[in-house]
Amino acid sequence: MLLIPVRVDRSPVHGLGVFAVDRIPAGTQVWKFTPGFDLALDREMLDGQPAHFRRVMLHYGYIDPALNRFILCCDDYRFVNHSDTPNVRIDKRADPYGVDVAARDIEAGEELTLDYGVVEGFRPDRTGEEDASSRAGRMRIVEAEPADTDVVLRVERLAFARDEEPQLVAELLRDSTAQPSLSLLAYAAEQPVGHVLFTKAIIEGNARNVAAAILAPLAVVPDAQRQGVGRALIERGASVLAASGVRLLFVLGDPAYYTRCGFVPATPYGLHAPYTVVPEEAWMVRALAPNMLGNVNGTLAVAASLARPEYWRE
Repeated sequence: MLLIPVRVDRSPVHGLGVFAVDRIPAGTQVWKFTPGFDLALDREMLDGQPAHFRRVMLHYGYIDPALNRFILCCDDYRFVNHSDTPNVRIDKRADPYGVDVAARDIEAGEELTLDYGVVEGFRPDRTGEEDASSRAGRMRIVEAEPADTDVVLRVERLAFARDEEPQLVAELLRDSTAQPSLSLLAYAAEQPVGHVLFTKAIIEGNARNVAAAILAPLAVVPDAQRQGVGRALIERGASVLAASGVRLLFVLGDPAYYTRCGFVPATPYGLHAPYTVVPEEAWMVRALAPNMLGNVNGTLAVAASLARPEYWRE
């Protein structure tokens, strides 16, 4: 619940934003999670809500990885925008849900901003302590929109230094058999540094009709590789997909990398790729809900754009 007076107005950052009505001295409490007013739902509780409610929760809420809860601010604070140099920080020393406080003096009429990456646990909060170089490495992840397609394809081209992956992404985004899809962009210092695409998949021969998705491709530009960008994209995607009802997430890739991201070889569980994969352990799955692995089996059917033999050679 907001603890100070604010107004909602057009934001130069994005869409609507939250603006201070009065001057806010540094250290002032701005927002505090209030049971009975704000919402905190675990994955099972969220899955039990109507589809329109889940969409609102995923759009306006955030994921607290320490609590394993989806949090929704039920007042105008849900419109607070991201900044790499925020004027509001989260303090969890006294409250596990956190209390948002002014990181510095905020003038009347100034927009309140948070670092989304700190809120969702991608990096520690060092507001007021980091130097310029560490700020440049800070990251935010957003869902790509149709207007972002050129940015998405540019990231893919820089990451792979060829046209095959950008072409595949462009085709998947247009492919009705790939929908629903989830396309995420990572930014550092407001520059796009990574992209991941998740598309619909179907487990053929599975009577339980378990919702599934496949990760392909994952792209990180050369200057941002080995800095956790790819893993952050995977974790955000897994959380959003799980909240939408997806139960199994598949990938064809390097086992040394993806096993560090929660994936395990799929074939031993009776979950087969559309084509023969060599080596077999490169075909992997990650369960996004309990009691999936070992209780579901079948062969994955993927979008038409992805169902070409040349895409299944690791």
